[in-house]
Amino acid sequence: MLTPSDPQHNHPQEEQPLSLEPAPPVPPARQRDPLNLLAWGLSLLMHPLPLPSLMFTLVLLFAPELMLASSPELRWRLLGLLVLTTFAIPGLSVLTMRLFGNIPSLTMTRRQDRRLPFLFVSIFYTIITGFFYRNFPQLIFINLALTSITATLLLLTIISLYWKISAHGMAAGGVSGFVTGLLFYDRALELMYPLALLLFLSGGVMWARLYLNHHRPPEVWAGWFAGYAICLGMVFGLYPLLL
Repeated sequence: MLTPSDPQHNHPQEEQPLSLEPAPPVPPARQRDPLNLLAWGLSLLMHPLPLPSLMFTLVLLFAPELMLASSPELRWRLLGLLVLTTFAIPGLSVLTMRLFGNIPSLTMTRRQDRRLPFLFVSIFYTIITGFFYRNFPQLIFINLALTSITATLLLLTIISLYWKISAHGMAAGGVSGFVTGLLFYDRALELMYPLALLLFLSGGVMWARLYLNHHRPPEVWAGWFAGYAICLGMVFGLYPLLL
């Protein structure tokens, strides 16, 4: 029993001031509940780097005529080239930055950690887009898609200098907006099912980023709507010029 002479009685603990900063993300090693694993799985599936490859694959499977390749074998080779240039090389470059200590973590939870990888990927996409325009001008769908992705990346890089907008949200909104544009402008009704899937996964990844505490709601919603508007506008604005 405590007496008046006990230190704990005479000197009560001071309350810690409340912090307005968001809580740090909970590492998956410390939280193995199913929702946490689901959130990480959705974040990986809808990561901005492989998402263009997912979109190209869905278009190849549901509307292969948009690839404008003469044979199925040629279409799959073209898809392999796109995966190499839009996912494999940028992904390996980001991994190299991590190995050499240019970025502290692959999750890039701090805004300042995103500057170098975002800038590099934006420049690389600009080069790849120019390469496809010069060597494959007949591939209208692919050139339009690469232009839309590059424009989204450049805007993401600029905004990230001042605000931590969600890259996952922007990428998910971008591919959703692009497929929406193809569906309505090119009358590619076969893309209705891929669009429904992308919209469903968009909602999932936005929930995941909030659940993992990597973003606030305005950052996620602003990212999705910005990506959607840019890519949808690119389809309606550039498609007539490329035909």
